[in-house]
Amino acid sequence: MLFTSFFGILVAGYIFIFKASSIEISFPSTLIIMASGAASLGSGYFYLKALSKAEPSIVVPMFQVVAIFRYFLGLFFLNEHLTVLQIIACALVLLGSMALALESIEKKIRLKMSVVWPMLVCTIITAVNGLAFKYVAIESNYWSTQAWDWLGLFLAGLIIFLLNKNWRDTFLDILGQSKVKVLGITAVNEILNVTAGLIFTYAILLMPLAVVSVVSNGLQPFFVFFFGIIITIFIPRFGKENIAKNHLLQRIIAIATIFLGTFLLNR
Repeated sequence: MLFTSFFGILVAGYIFIFKASSIEISFPSTLIIMASGAASLGSGYFYLKALSKAEPSIVVPMFQVVAIFRYFLGLFFLNEHLTVLQIIACALVLLGSMALALESIEKKIRLKMSVVWPMLVCTIITAVNGLAFKYVAIESNYWSTQAWDWLGLFLAGLIIFLLNKNWRDTFLDILGQSKVKVLGITAVNEILNVTAGLIFTYAILLMPLAVVSVVSNGLQPFFVFFFGIIITIFIPRFGKENIAKNHLLQRIIAIATIFLGTFLLNR
């Protein structure tokens, strides 16, 4: 979380330097988007908390719930309406995603509550952040909104670093153990994260929040599941997915449902 927040100053700095003519927005909008950026750190915390309790192929699909929250936020605050086909398609994607989050134990189906509640908090924060970004970007412009959003994330991380001794000591300890390795892995991860974020936030300016959420996340469970199997088979020391026959069948059906919904969204 701290690495991600500190990377934010590089993104904000780049925009401030090379997009200087387009960074001015109203003071209320600045406060809104910086608060949104800071809150994204909390979203990341609850996401990682859920990820520590379950396999990625269970946690990632549950992130689809954010589309439901974004649908109602977009409807009430941005007057975004979906067609009947879009609603059906989104429902199929969400159904498939939640099916992937179900775990069969002694022939009973249950949701892992230790994963559900942090993911619920994570998705609510994420949904509100998406609304805040679109609201401010429509009022001002894309790049200025990005700059203040990333700056808010950086300041939140800096405050935690200064006030939380445990986090600070752990961060410095990890950095000191293998600086080149840690910075290399972090740089690759954050470049991918920033690229995905820039693309996603640009997309929500073109389409309703709910539709973009479903499309952007719709294929994630498939890729997570696919990579999980590859890692389990070839490099199990980096992770292990449950590849028992009954689990595989359940997840294949769920992924097929996700693909169907994604296909209908593009009709």
